Amino acid sequence: MGCNKGHKRTEEHKKKYSISKLGNKNPMFGKKPWNYGLTKETSESVKIGTDKMTIKKKLNPCKPWLGKKRPDMKFVPGWNHTGEKQSQENIDKRKQWTKTEKGKDILRQNAINTLYKFKKSKISKAELKVKEFLDNNKIKYEQQWRYKYGVADFFIPSKNLVLECYGKYWHTKPDYVKRDIIKNKYLFDNGYNVLIIWSEDIMDNKIDLNGLIV
Repeated sequence: MGCNKGHKRTEEHKKKYSISKLGNKNPMFGKKPWNYGLTKETSESVKIGTDKMTIKKKLNPCKPWLGKKRPDMKFVPGWNHTGEKQSQENIDKRKQWTKTEKGKDILRQNAINTLYKFKKSKISKAELKVKEFLDNNKIKYEQQWRYKYGVADFFIPSKNLVLECYGKYWHTKPDYVKRDIIKNKYLFDNGYNVLIIWSEDIMDNKIDLNGLIV
């Protein structure tokens, strides 16, 4: 049993300990871990460890939210929040509910809330450049603006303008193109102005943001 068991380390102590183990001071420096390149098909030890983790997850799935509902998610009828096996009755009930307009709307909103959190934590370089431009020109905006069918990169209330930074890798794929058409049609039909800028053009300074926005 370690002599520090039960003692909470201070942030300063954690930092010093981390520094003391950097580079060649780390016992594993330049070495490969024992399980490097091994899989459960080629190693009995890895197989045992994987099986234990699988059993542990089944016994205690999604521990932080066990028996609870995520605060950003609306309740879905028939969804089991206890981690126990769901009854066929509940499964059928949920399937029927997802086909209703109310069900589709709630599931859409739940998906948008999830997308909002992801986009908020993964701001692209092009978005940061647009944000800097808006801040420098003192233009009021809302970043990661949620609406019925998605989350836009920016919304500028004074111009009723939705501004999107599209990356060519994703937004040229057929599925994304179809989705973008639906989203943009909804915005146009509801009176919003939409400005789509390619991220690559922003980063290469091929467009004049001042002329487009101001």
